[in-house]
Amino acid sequence: MCPSCFSSGFAGFPSYWEFEAFEAELHQKLVHRQLLPLPRILTQGLAVMAPEQLYQCPNCGETWALSSPDNAWRGYFLPLAVANAYNSKLIVKDRIKRLAGVAVAIGAGSFIHWQILK
Repeated sequence: MCPSCFSSGFAGFPSYWEFEAFEAELHQKLVHRQLLPLPRILTQGLAVMAPEQLYQCPNCGETWALSSPDNAWRGYFLPLAVANAYNSKLIVKDRIKRLAGVAVAIGAGSFIHWQILK
């Protein structure tokens, strides 16, 4: 991270207007070649949280990952290593929620079954 690219990333865009303001700043950095787009990565069929575009700063060499907001997904613009860690954390949280849901369903089913047999 350097003054030429961005001093910090965005772990989510709270509103579409904030994302539009960010896009305008990103566009200016691309026009002035303060950031360079890397070859497009294919994310078809991957989770919505996967980055859809990568950018690199020619001054400091930092690689940035962009995942645009979509419906409830708030997106992000983070250094690639941070984006990978962020995605991993979200995947783990998602699995825990899924397992908790299954546990609750099994518990409720067992309780109902026990009530019927009682």
